[in-house]
Amino acid sequence: MARAKKATHEEPMEQVLWTAANKLRKNMDAAEYKHVVLGLIFLKYISDEEFNNVKDHPLIKEISYNRTLCDGVENEVFLKRRTEFWYYDDLGLKLGFSQPTSGHKPVDVDEVIADTKTLQLLGVPLEIGAPISLILDIRVEKVQRDFVLAGWWESDPVFNVGRIFASRAYVDAHIEELKSTYKDNNYIDLAQ
Repeated sequence: MARAKKATHEEPMEQVLWTAANKLRKNMDAAEYKHVVLGLIFLKYISDEEFNNVKDHPLIKEISYNRTLCDGVENEVFLKRRTEFWYYDDLGLKLGFSQPTSGHKPVDVDEVIADTKTLQLLGVPLEIGAPISLILDIRVEKVQRDFVLAGWWESDPVFNVGRIFASRAYVDAHIEELKSTYKDNNYIDLAQ
């Protein structure tokens, strides 16, 4: 049985995303375009303002706020195992199976959580407050930042990507360097 549509003048979310994807494609090579589409799927390059508009769309039941915090974690121990540095809200941590089973989610600006394999590679003991030093690639600049371990969860043996999560306080403290420049560098007007 078909559900009745709401009386609204808004386009369905699927139509909005499809139209946006087609406008982005233009004459772009398919091999290059896949990066744009994957970004769209994960809403990777949107601003906070755009996220706030998307999250309130009537077709979205729940959405987590996730933000990549650097272009790469460059510690030498991660040469054979890619590791990512993110901020996830509570829903993101839950849906990403990244809720700490020991300790607590990061709160302070210098607190992080990580999976056990990542901590093992870094030589960090499973102790709350253990120091962690990360070399972050932030817009092609290598930046070393020191953190303390707030918690961890057991690594999934089939998921061969390390994940480290910072606090919202970290995001707020580094908001200028985290601003998305994707549109500045790759601007395509979707309104045209």
